[in-house]
Amino acid sequence: MSNRDIEERRKHQRSDAQSLLYYICLDEDCENVQQGMGKTLNVSLDGILLETHVAIEPNYMVALSIGLADQTVDIGGSVVHTAKGENGMFHTGIEFRKLDAEAREALETFIAAFEKNRNH
Repeated sequence: MSNRDIEERRKHQRSDAQSLLYYICLDEDCENVQQGMGKTLNVSLDGILLETHVAIEPNYMVALSIGLADQTVDIGGSVVHTAKGENGMFHTGIEFRKLDAEAREALETFIAAFEKNRNH
């Protein structure tokens, strides 16, 4: 599937601004199997494209910690695709699981901050 095909299937427009996020990968037994920092390549209310130094396996669930001012919110998701980028880094598409009101509000704030930074 090409990036264009993925873009056309999305319900929400993605912001292309970049930010670092902390992630934790969990296996089917909810055991922490990997963690690190990733760079946000784009984000929407549906999901995020994360760039990391190591591959994130498709069978992992991912918990992302989004920090805004003095608030940190954890948002969970499932890996829907992963590929090695031209720069040697790994690009992983993560689809968010159902968001509660607090997580959705934090994500909307996060996206708005990206759009503001991108436009300045």
